[in-house]
Amino acid sequence: MGFQPDPRWYSGLGYERIEHAARCYAAFKDTRDEVLLDDVIHLSQAAAAEATDDRGLGAAHYLLGTAYRARSEITGSLDDVTWALRSLRQSLDEDPAWDRDERLLHLSTLLLSVVETLAPGEHIAIQHLNLIDDWLEEAEPGLPPIEETICHSSRGLAELQRFWHTGLVPHWNAAHTLLTEATSMAPDDIGKAACWGNLGKALAMRYSLAPEAEVAAAAVAAFDEAARGSPRADPHHDLHLYQQRAIREQLGLAE
Repeated sequence: MGFQPDPRWYSGLGYERIEHAARCYAAFKDTRDEVLLDDVIHLSQAAAAEATDDRGLGAAHYLLGTAYRARSEITGSLDDVTWALRSLRQSLDEDPAWDRDERLLHLSTLLLSVVETLAPGEHIAIQHLNLIDDWLEEAEPGLPPIEETICHSSRGLAELQRFWHTGLVPHWNAAHTLLTEATSMAPDDIGKAACWGNLGKALAMRYSLAPEAEVAAAAVAAFDEAARGSPRADPHHDLHLYQQRAIREQLGLAE
């Protein structure tokens, strides 16, 4: 996502602070130093306070939400997830046009992670999934190939959650179709591995509800594809290897 705030959107030291926040986040992606996320949060909050234009607020809240999300993935804090959702939604409301498709994807995948924690049948889950579907459907046509693949796979995971919360088989069928399509859309090995992992996750869920040998075999094959195709540079490489082992242990299969 391009990030190019304009000095005219801020008063005082607002522009310097948002630029500093962006540099800190870039450094965090390289180093994974959590202290840098705290810096991004504090600097973005200060920049938002000095914004004189909605676009300045949108940029500050986007960085703020991105930092809260990254921190939540490290700490598991629900408070961080809540603040991330609130900040990213504010960013879209304040500046609807700037990189809208990618921001909708960012917001959708975060809200989907919340839905995945809800107990089956919770009414709020369907409300969230309706929002997610609208956002992803709007975003997908305008996304570049890597993000388009993520979006398509996320649509499949959203359908999977509909199946989980409603028990309606058409949602499973739609999830399986979307997730399978995504495996052939990914433009690189890391993306392909992620898509195969998502498909394996769906098949494992299906097997847990209706144990069938064909579904079990498909789940094992999907996780095998993810582990085999994931390069060592993949940040989720260890996860793919773990999932490959876990499904085999669950089914009582040899390594």
